[in-house]
Amino acid sequence: MKKYITQNEFQNLNRTLINKLDGHKFDFILGIRNGGLNVSTPVAAQFNMPHHSIRISFYDQEQRLLKPIIDDWDKIEFLKSKKNFLWVDDIIDSGSTLRWFIENTGLKLNKDFKVATLHWCKENSPDLEPTFYVEIKDKNDWIVYPWEI
Repeated sequence: MKKYITQNEFQNLNRTLINKLDGHKFDFILGIRNGGLNVSTPVAAQFNMPHHSIRISFYDQEQRLLKPIIDDWDKIEFLKSKKNFLWVDDIIDSGSTLRWFIENTGLKLNKDFKVATLHWCKENSPDLEPTFYVEIKDKNDWIVYPWEI
């Protein structure tokens, strides 16, 4: 079932996530384009942290891809040597984006970097529990954010 998130609901979700992050220190924020930037940009601004972004997308329009679209391999190489950053995306559903990132950087979740997201589907990606999340998403729901309309 499609679940439409209004702009007001999104702002409330983002505020809740920011509150969960309060008191935690990171060297920088890494926003996953496209949807993750809507979450990561206000987080970085709130805590006055440097912000980077990369695109790791398993979707082209609404078509699911077997291999992700990556737009900045140099940044992936840069990230391999970094620790203590916050990886931010709007949703972790199947976990394919986060799983790809871990497999291709060798970085360890909750050791080398932390993850923050608005929605996590525990049923689809139980092995990739985000460090910080706001809501658990039902596996049968399809979340539609305001920027996707």
